[in-house]
Amino acid sequence: MRRHLLWLLFTMLIVTGCGQGSLSPDNNLGEPEAEEENPNEKGEEEVMNEGNIPFELLTTQEIMASYPQVYKFYTLVSNKDISDYRIYTENGYEIIAVSTGLKPTGGYRIEVAAITNVDGKTVISLEEYSPPEGALVTQALVNPTIFILLAKEKIFDDKIILLDGSPFEIDGGTAY
Repeated sequence: MRRHLLWLLFTMLIVTGCGQGSLSPDNNLGEPEAEEENPNEKGEEEVMNEGNIPFELLTTQEIMASYPQVYKFYTLVSNKDISDYRIYTENGYEIIAVSTGLKPTGGYRIEVAAITNVDGKTVISLEEYSPPEGALVTQALVNPTIFILLAKEKIFDDKIILLDGSPFEIDGGTAY
């Protein structure tokens, strides 16, 4: 019985966090940490210049749930030999959807190498990867597609899309 009580007491001390931190003046409990300063919060005007542009990749599930026009593009190109891209504008953002055409197996993918503003144009550099030689892959026809979300105020209206360093070419027809 005594052993059970000691075990219970020991377990309660562990679970409740015995000895967790101290309340000394050196402890910063309750004080917010200093945030990094954003130069734009000081009223400095942001200029679109050369350099990497922040972006977000969207999943197919996010496209399906929130962007019906983009999802329509996805359903038209998936499992078809269509190499195409579309640019959609939604609530101050641009969504760039790129598909690279039908591939014989899984394991193919598209990744963003860089997105930059150069000479008044936004350059979207993509790289296409194929599965390594001898890799185990699904035996299914696939059309790699990527969805890139960009803040409209950070990019130019003119866009150049590069795939593996060359201008992206639409071949195999267009989605619509």
